[in-house]
Amino acid sequence: MERLQNKVAHYLNVHQRELVNTLLPKTLEDMKITFTNQDLDIHFEMLHLLLDRVSKSMLISKEETTENETGYDSLNYFFDNGVLLKQTVAVLSSFRLSLLKFLRQSQIIDKSEMEQGLEIYENIIFAFDEAIRMTTQKFNDQAEIAQFLMDRELDDVTAPVVCINDTHAVMPLVGKFSPSRMNNLLHHTLRQTSLQHVQKLIIDFSGVLNFDYELGILLSDLIHALKMQGIEVVITGIAPNMAITLTELSLDFSNVKLYGNLKQALSK
Repeated sequence: MERLQNKVAHYLNVHQRELVNTLLPKTLEDMKITFTNQDLDIHFEMLHLLLDRVSKSMLISKEETTENETGYDSLNYFFDNGVLLKQTVAVLSSFRLSLLKFLRQSQIIDKSEMEQGLEIYENIIFAFDEAIRMTTQKFNDQAEIAQFLMDRELDDVTAPVVCINDTHAVMPLVGKFSPSRMNNLLHHTLRQTSLQHVQKLIIDFSGVLNFDYELGILLSDLIHALKMQGIEVVITGIAPNMAITLTELSLDFSNVKLYGNLKQALSK
């Protein structure tokens, strides 16, 4: 078994470029996917590096293979250019199948070694699976980071603290607010009101699309934090369903001025 492993590992290592140059164009043709020249160059390079890791996986344990795997899209090229994860995984899966067919047809593994050959195929499949797993994990991690940054930018846009004179400001809230977004809003508001030396803040809820118990509690926390900074808080645009939620929570808004709409608050 060890002799065959060394034989296949050596073959994959020596013929990396040849295998990629031969198998990748046919793989992409079968998939009927059109790539840019730059996409193709990246695929050629990434598959070359992957075959290098696959060849080494023939000589080490599965645990070591998992530990050494860095993922296919190691430079985040495909992620940064908006290539769908399923497309990258499809290329890897199809190339793996083409490689296994090539090895079978090339008679690198003799018929008398077929049982050991099946273990070799299993090792190759495992190495590709680890590449796909790590690629998926890195893609999801990058997507979470991108979503987090997008949410932060969205918070700044949809909850701006707009000064209307030297001491008064308005903060219109727009869209849906998850607990995490409401929590970000709390920190964003405290930071902006401090930087702009706001003494009175009008928070307008007329553009809010959702409101529940958890958001009501976070709103109470925001108002409390603002008042601790010496800022007078005025609330406008509370819809009936919001009013019901706040009443059911028995939150104390006795020291907060409430108006039906922003126009009423600004006229005072």
